[in-house]
Amino acid sequence: MAARTQDLAAAAARLRCGLILLDTDLLPDGEAYVRAGLAVLEAAPAGPEVYLAWLLEGCNALGALYSNRGSHATALEWLQKAESLYQRVTSTGTRHAHLNLPIAGAPKKQQEQQQQADQQAGEQKQQQEPEESAAAGTGAAGEPATAPSSTKEAAAAASAAAGAEAAGAGSEVALLELPGCDSDKVQEHYTSTLYFMAQVYGNQKLADRSALYCAATLYRQLAGGKYDLDTWVNNCLQLGGYYAKVNAFGLALYCHAAAQAVVDRDTAAGAELGEDIAANIKLATARVYNMRLAASHARTVEGKQLEFHYPDVSHFPDYLRFQGLAVASPDSFPWGAAALATDFESARELLNTGMPFFKAALSYYQLDGWVTDHVGILMDMSNMYRCLAGFEADPGRAAAMHRCRAQLLEPLSGGLNPDHYPGLSRSIDLELAHVYREISDVRELQAQAAGAGAAAAGGSKTDAKVSAAATSAAKYYQRFLSSFISPATGQLPDRVDHDNEPYFLMASFGLGRMMHKMRAPAAAAAGAAGGAAGGGAEAGKAGVDQNYAALVVAAHKHLQWTTEYVKRHKLEDWTREAQAAEELSELLVEQMRLRAMAAAQAAARRGK
Repeated sequence: MAARTQDLAAAAARLRCGLILLDTDLLPDGEAYVRAGLAVLEAAPAGPEVYLAWLLEGCNALGALYSNRGSHATALEWLQKAESLYQRVTSTGTRHAHLNLPIAGAPKKQQEQQQQADQQAGEQKQQQEPEESAAAGTGAAGEPATAPSSTKEAAAAASAAAGAEAAGAGSEVALLELPGCDSDKVQEHYTSTLYFMAQVYGNQKLADRSALYCAATLYRQLAGGKYDLDTWVNNCLQLGGYYAKVNAFGLALYCHAAAQAVVDRDTAAGAELGEDIAANIKLATARVYNMRLAASHARTVEGKQLEFHYPDVSHFPDYLRFQGLAVASPDSFPWGAAALATDFESARELLNTGMPFFKAALSYYQLDGWVTDHVGILMDMSNMYRCLAGFEADPGRAAAMHRCRAQLLEPLSGGLNPDHYPGLSRSIDLELAHVYREISDVRELQAQAAGAGAAAAGGSKTDAKVSAAATSAAKYYQRFLSSFISPATGQLPDRVDHDNEPYFLMASFGLGRMMHKMRAPAAAAAGAAGGAAGGGAEAGKAGVDQNYAALVVAAHKHLQWTTEYVKRHKLEDWTREAQAAEELSELLVEQMRLRAMAAAQAAARRGK
């Protein structure tokens, strides 16, 4: 008996030593010690019950270790072992009975069975507790009378217990009195298990499982009262963001309402909320409305079929029913298709509701100090106007909504250091190119609706607006494409990096289409073309034909280069676009030839 107790004490010491080493650079040594300690403690009689807190802590540590190494499958094995130990031990009615919290991932029927088992376990514990306390030398509450404060004291206590003439169970209980082996630690370490599992599932791209364990973690933290306000709120907002991405807007809004309820309750009790977290609440709420509007556009305007993972309130997960919070009933939030707009009025309501939240978030995430966040918010606001424009039947009003997008982003074009923010600079110019392309498309529809009368008269103001918008789009496409030119060679690379290649090709072919829509004889288009070439409005007025010709020649050369690029790298998905671009390139040259002939004839007539 004494030898067995000494082995257990040594295993406990190895485990604690290993956990300390895992916080240093001696990771292999730490792993070896933790593994050795876990094996002995788990194999001991009643080991999982007696040493559950330490077993959970050790498994969690190894799970975190392998997750940091990128070995997520191995990390998950250790964490699932911890989860299994907890579920097996707590369901038997030991002194480690949990907080009557649902098991993460368990179906509702299993949760009910668990609750019944918990109730029976509690009754059994009440009957056995006086006898157990007397044998263990603990107080009435089941807590140790004295707790050693170090590993050395723990080993000494274990050795003394081994020398005592106590029953076999008494020797086991003596080790139970080591620090960090109490019921509270069991709950704390199991909550950490769920948290780590959420992280590992997220790294494995298993978003649904990750969200489930994240929710279970939040639930337990709130129920146990052990959480950092800022961290809890941020995690709850991120969970809501995930639900919004899968069109579970009712769940998303519920999560955000729960976060706000925790903030209201805790700040009223004297807690302080970080200014950034307060801004994040506004931003998260705004983005839910943005995603609702985007989903509405996809379903109603584009005719796409959307999948609703949680179509109605009957799918509300029990593990999100946070206790003690002043949150509206889940059925008060919009679920499934009911969360989407089906006409312009309801789409405008989503935009008008979301925009103030975006603006409130911008007051914190200003450009000076928060460049990435600031630009991201402006992009989201631009997207809301884009989606609303899709519901607008009047071309003039739709164009006005797209101009709101341009007003948001144009002050940033060329304003960021491309060396420090290359991705953001490109994104802004590409987005502006898309904005003016859509304005051009809308104006073209407006011109077609104007009828044949205006066309017979030789054009219209709408035609000039089409050309002006196309010219602006071409300017931003060229800015985007120019950002890929090597400063050393002054040439485009032989191959654009894989992540940017689709956008590069899209912009290349978009440039050709916009050049085709440009009409240089129109005064508005002429001035814009001059500005796009870099000479400003006056230069555009002074040299209309020269600037337009330079743009067309540059576009022709780039389209030819892009067509060869697609062939050279055998980009089969872009073959059709490349063929169309080649035809468009030749058409641009033909237009230039016809323009030159017309100009020569006009000059000849003036000479006469």
